[in-house]
Amino acid sequence: RMNQNINVFVSLLCKCLAKARNVLEEFKSFKKSTTIRKSIDELNEMEYEGDNLYRSTVKELFAGEKDPIELQKWRIIYELLEECFDQCQELGRSVENAIIKNS
Repeated sequence: RMNQNINVFVSLLCKCLAKARNVLEEFKSFKKSTTIRKSIDELNEMEYEGDNLYRSTVKELFAGEKDPIELQKWRIIYELLEECFDQCQELGRSVENAIIKNS
């Protein structure tokens, strides 16, 4: 089950990173961009989805895993993956702040 959960995490994280890349590409010409704010909103939605995935996965982990070492190992992995989502959201916030300051 852990492999299935990790695949869901990685799939969502790949989408989130692609969107972060898109935001950075759009930022080059943000004054002309008609979609950058929508892209930042989508980045925030993916971070929210990543938070929910993290909570449900860790809950499932604690309910099902009996080996404390495995439990700790997987909890740390999921926590680090969730931190990646947070960093993507922070990137979106930074871009948004830069747009506001330079508009």
